[in-house]
Amino acid sequence: MNKKKLIVISIVLIIFLCFFYYIGTNSNLDNKAINSRNENSIDSIEDKQEVEIIYEEDNGINLFINRYNETNKNKITSNMLFKKHIGGKDRENVVTVDNNKLEITIYNNYESNGKYNMSVYVGYKAEEKATLDEYKEQFIKYIKLFDQNLSENDITNYWNDMISTYHSSYKINDIDVLTSTNNGTIEYFKFTKNLEL
Repeated sequence: MNKKKLIVISIVLIIFLCFFYYIGTNSNLDNKAINSRNENSIDSIEDKQEVEIIYEEDNGINLFINRYNETNKNKITSNMLFKKHIGGKDRENVVTVDNNKLEITIYNNYESNGKYNMSVYVGYKAEEKATLDEYKEQFIKYIKLFDQNLSENDITNYWNDMISTYHSSYKINDIDVLTSTNNGTIEYFKFTKNLEL
Protein backbone atom coordinates (compact mmCIF):
# COMPACT_ATOMS: atom_id res chain seq x y z
CA MET A 1 0.00 0.00 0.00
CA ASN A 2 2.79 2.35 0.85
CA LYS A 3 4.37 1.70 -2.52
CA LYS A 4 1.09 2.56 -4.28
CA LYS A 5 0.67 5.75 -2.25
CA LEU A 6 4.25 6.69 -2.96
CA ILE A 7 3.73 6.10 -6.71
CA VAL A 8 0.45 8.10 -6.70
CA ILE A 9 2.05 10.94 -4.77
CA SER A 10 5.04 10.89 -7.14
CA ILE A 11 2.74 11.01 -10.18
CA VAL A 12 0.68 13.84 -8.69
CA LEU A 13 3.88 15.70 -7.83
CA ILE A 14 5.23 15.22 -11.37
CA ILE A 15 1.93 16.46 -12.83
CA PHE A 16 2.07 19.55 -10.59
CA LEU A 17 5.67 20.25 -11.57
CA CYS A 18 4.85 19.85 -15.26
CA PHE A 19 1.85 22.15 -14.85
CA PHE A 20 3.90 24.87 -13.14
CA TYR A 21 6.70 24.50 -15.69
CA TYR A 22 4.14 24.88 -18.51
CA ILE A 23 2.66 28.01 -16.92
CA GLY A 24 6.10 29.51 -16.38
CA THR A 25 7.18 28.82 -19.95
CA ASN A 26 4.00 30.28 -21.46
CA SER A 27 4.26 33.28 -19.19
CA ASN A 28 7.79 33.96 -20.50
CA LEU A 29 6.57 33.54 -24.09
CA ASP A 30 3.67 35.92 -23.43
CA ASN A 31 6.05 38.47 -21.92
CA LYS A 32 8.35 38.15 -24.93
CA ALA A 33 5.39 38.59 -27.30
CA ILE A 34 4.19 41.66 -25.36
CA ASN A 35 7.71 43.12 -25.35
CA SER A 36 8.02 42.45 -29.07
CA ARG A 37 4.68 44.16 -29.77
CA ASN A 38 5.70 47.11 -27.61
CA GLU A 39 9.02 47.42 -29.45
CA ASN A 40 7.21 47.28 -32.82
CA SER A 41 4.75 49.95 -31.64
CA ILE A 42 7.61 52.16 -30.52
CA ASP A 43 9.39 51.60 -33.86
CA SER A 44 6.27 52.50 -35.84
CA ILE A 45 5.73 55.62 -33.71
CA GLU A 46 9.37 56.59 -34.25
CA ASP A 47 8.98 56.01 -38.01
CA LYS A 48 5.96 58.31 -38.05
CA GLN A 49 7.84 60.91 -36.02
CA GLU A 50 10.72 60.88 -38.50
CA VAL A 51 8.55 62.36 -41.27
CA GLU A 52 9.91 65.84 -41.88
CA ILE A 53 7.37 68.65 -41.67
CA ILE A 54 7.80 70.51 -44.95
CA TYR A 55 4.19 71.63 -45.36
CA GLU A 56 2.29 71.65 -42.07
CA GLU A 57 -1.16 72.74 -43.32
CA ASP A 58 -2.02 69.42 -45.01
CA ASN A 59 -0.80 65.95 -43.99
CA GLY A 60 -1.33 64.38 -47.44
CA ILE A 61 0.70 67.05 -49.21
CA ASN A 62 3.43 66.84 -46.57
CA LEU A 63 3.69 63.05 -46.93
CA PHE A 64 3.66 63.32 -50.74
CA ILE A 65 6.49 65.88 -50.72
CA ASN A 66 8.49 63.72 -48.30
CA ARG A 67 8.14 60.80 -50.73
CA TYR A 68 9.16 63.10 -53.62
CA ASN A 69 12.26 64.19 -51.70
CA GLU A 70 13.22 60.56 -50.99
CA THR A 71 13.35 59.76 -54.71
CA ASN A 72 14.70 62.99 -56.24
CA LYS A 73 18.00 64.83 -55.94
CA ASN A 74 16.42 68.28 -56.24
CA LYS A 75 14.37 68.52 -53.05
CA ILE A 76 11.19 70.52 -52.51
CA THR A 77 11.60 72.77 -49.47
CA SER A 78 8.96 74.62 -47.47
CA ASN A 79 9.95 78.01 -48.93
CA MET A 80 9.15 76.63 -52.43
CA LEU A 81 5.48 75.94 -51.56
CA PHE A 82 2.62 78.43 -51.86
CA LYS A 83 -1.08 77.91 -51.16
CA LYS A 84 -3.10 78.05 -54.37
CA HIS A 85 -5.65 80.87 -54.50
CA ILE A 86 -8.91 79.32 -55.75
CA GLY A 87 -12.44 80.71 -55.48
CA GLY A 88 -11.39 83.83 -53.62
CA LYS A 89 -9.35 82.10 -50.91
CA ASP A 90 -6.07 80.34 -50.29
CA ARG A 91 -6.56 76.57 -50.24
CA GLU A 92 -4.50 74.61 -47.70
CA ASN A 93 -4.93 71.34 -49.62
CA VAL A 94 -3.60 72.76 -52.91
CA VAL A 95 -0.06 74.12 -53.29
CA THR A 96 2.06 75.38 -56.14
CA VAL A 97 5.73 74.48 -56.26
CA ASP A 98 8.11 77.27 -57.21
CA ASN A 99 9.49 76.56 -60.70
CA ASN A 100 10.91 79.03 -63.21
CA LYS A 101 9.41 77.50 -66.36
CA LEU A 102 6.35 75.43 -65.40
CA GLU A 103 3.34 75.69 -63.16
CA ILE A 104 3.44 72.69 -60.80
CA THR A 105 0.44 72.22 -58.52
CA ILE A 106 -0.07 69.44 -55.95
CA TYR A 107 -3.60 68.64 -54.74
CA ASN A 108 -4.77 66.53 -51.81
CA ASN A 109 -8.28 65.89 -53.13
CA TYR A 110 -9.43 63.79 -50.15
CA GLU A 111 -8.39 61.06 -47.69
CA SER A 112 -10.21 57.75 -47.26
CA ASN A 113 -9.22 54.57 -45.39
CA GLY A 114 -5.58 55.64 -44.97
CA LYS A 115 -5.16 56.54 -48.65
CA TYR A 116 -4.87 60.01 -50.13
CA ASN A 117 -6.35 60.90 -53.50
CA MET A 118 -3.51 63.04 -54.87
CA SER A 119 -3.12 65.00 -58.09
CA VAL A 120 -0.16 66.75 -59.68
CA TYR A 121 -0.67 69.28 -62.46
CA VAL A 122 2.26 70.37 -64.65
CA GLY A 123 1.50 73.08 -67.20
CA TYR A 124 2.88 76.08 -69.00
CA LYS A 125 3.31 79.57 -67.59
CA ALA A 126 2.11 82.34 -69.85
CA GLU A 127 5.32 84.35 -69.41
CA GLU A 128 7.72 81.44 -70.00
CA LYS A 129 8.09 78.83 -72.74
CA ALA A 130 9.15 75.46 -71.40
CA THR A 131 10.81 72.89 -73.63
CA LEU A 132 9.55 69.37 -74.23
CA ASP A 133 12.53 68.08 -72.20
CA GLU A 134 11.51 70.22 -69.21
CA TYR A 135 8.01 68.71 -69.33
CA LYS A 136 9.51 65.24 -69.68
CA GLU A 137 11.74 65.78 -66.64
CA GLN A 138 8.68 66.57 -64.50
CA PHE A 139 6.71 63.69 -66.05
CA ILE A 140 9.44 61.26 -64.99
CA LYS A 141 9.77 62.68 -61.45
CA TYR A 142 6.06 62.56 -60.69
CA ILE A 143 5.00 59.37 -62.45
CA LYS A 144 7.55 57.50 -60.32
CA LEU A 145 5.66 58.67 -57.23
CA PHE A 146 2.32 57.53 -58.61
CA ASP A 147 3.58 54.09 -59.69
CA GLN A 148 6.87 52.90 -58.22
CA ASN A 149 6.73 49.67 -60.22
CA LEU A 150 7.28 51.36 -63.60
CA SER A 151 10.66 50.72 -65.21
CA GLU A 152 12.64 53.46 -66.96
CA ASN A 153 11.67 51.82 -70.26
CA ASP A 154 7.95 51.85 -69.31
CA ILE A 155 8.14 55.54 -68.40
CA THR A 156 9.87 56.44 -71.67
CA ASN A 157 7.27 54.49 -73.66
CA TYR A 158 4.37 56.18 -71.82
CA TRP A 159 5.92 59.61 -72.41
CA ASN A 160 6.51 58.94 -76.12
CA ASP A 161 2.98 57.62 -76.52
CA MET A 162 1.48 60.62 -74.72
CA ILE A 163 3.15 63.24 -76.89
CA SER A 164 3.00 61.36 -80.20
CA THR A 165 -0.69 61.98 -80.96
CA TYR A 166 -3.63 63.96 -79.66
CA HIS A 167 -4.59 63.02 -76.12
CA SER A 168 -6.96 64.58 -73.59
CA SER A 169 -7.52 61.86 -71.00
CA TYR A 170 -6.57 58.22 -70.52
CA LYS A 171 -5.05 55.86 -67.93
CA ILE A 172 -1.55 54.64 -67.25
CA ASN A 173 -2.23 51.52 -65.18
CA ASP A 174 -4.43 52.96 -62.40
CA ILE A 175 -3.26 56.57 -62.79
CA ASP A 176 -5.84 58.94 -64.31
CA VAL A 177 -4.09 61.21 -66.79
CA LEU A 178 -5.55 64.46 -68.10
CA THR A 179 -3.43 66.12 -70.75
CA SER A 180 -3.38 68.37 -73.74
CA THR A 181 -0.87 66.95 -76.23
CA ASN A 182 -0.76 66.86 -80.00
CA ASN A 183 1.99 65.59 -82.31
CA GLY A 184 5.00 66.47 -80.17
CA THR A 185 3.54 69.50 -78.40
CA ILE A 186 2.20 69.66 -74.87
CA GLU A 187 0.32 72.24 -72.81
CA TYR A 188 -0.14 70.32 -69.57
CA PHE A 189 -0.57 66.95 -67.91
CA LYS A 190 -2.22 66.00 -64.62
CA PHE A 191 -1.87 62.72 -62.71
CA THR A 192 -4.49 61.56 -60.17
CA LYS A 193 -4.45 58.40 -58.05
CA ASN A 194 -5.22 57.06 -54.57
CA LEU A 195 -1.89 56.70 -52.79
CA GLU A 196 -0.88 55.14 -49.50
CA LEU A 197 1.72 57.61 -48.28
